[in-house]
Amino acid sequence: MGAEPTGALPAPPSSRPVRLDEVAALRRETYTVHMLHTHLLHCWAVVAPDGTTVAGPSVATPAPDRATTVRQVFAGLIAAGWDGAAPVSVGTRGTGNILADAPVPVPVVGIAEPSRLRLAEDAIASVAKALIGDVTISTDASLPRGGGPAGLGYSITSDGPLGLNIVGATTCPVAGVDRARTAELEAIRAGIGRAKCELGLFWAPAHLVIESDSAFALSYLVRTRAGRAPVRGDVCCDKVAARILELVEGTPTAFTRVWGHSGVAANEIADRASRLARRHAQ
Repeated sequence: MGAEPTGALPAPPSSRPVRLDEVAALRRETYTVHMLHTHLLHCWAVVAPDGTTVAGPSVATPAPDRATTVRQVFAGLIAAGWDGAAPVSVGTRGTGNILADAPVPVPVVGIAEPSRLRLAEDAIASVAKALIGDVTISTDASLPRGGGPAGLGYSITSDGPLGLNIVGATTCPVAGVDRARTAELEAIRAGIGRAKCELGLFWAPAHLVIESDSAFALSYLVRTRAGRAPVRGDVCCDKVAARILELVEGTPTAFTRVWGHSGVAANEIADRASRLARRHAQ
């Protein structure tokens, strides 16, 4: 089973872009993951340095969720002999490859000691980060006239080979001095919560970008994160903001302002989703 790891845990894995013409030179020591992901077909294969290939099943629509796919690829790497220390090159046709350095040992399957589980999470995260890339969550909220639950909408995308493309909507009762501002924060919370639920253990974005057309919501989060008192805040906003910052803890996160109804595709999608949710609740 091997000795129990002692001392400090390894540093988090890192990733860097790799040109396609570098892949051949790297192949002698690199495990290469080839992927094809379309709306009709989803398949992958792992090629070991010695040429051994472990292929996953070709899956017709609907494709498995991203967390399942990452889990399958990780299992394929293990089956091909990956020890967690060798670099992994992940790419899809037309997107190039990303080399994910994973300087952590893979624990023995079945061992449940917390330190070994942590090492397993780090090893999985190194692959997930290369597969998923940077994640952008665009959100919006819509309030009905005369009261009632707010409609919350969000669009979740990522730029990795396994690009996320999720549109969702929900409703939420809101309170506070300014219900509209609370609703905008609730929309951000809902979008992040959905992304984390979708990826589960494989929530490992290299960077997270939160987009909103609410300058108030973004300023509220930035000031709260910096330990400064938000402008015109109230208890309801404080609670939602604290939950949002808890959800993104440990993840490099940027809050970006976009102008509503200005043609920004993700914001327009989130806006439509929020209005649909509001109408459904009425």
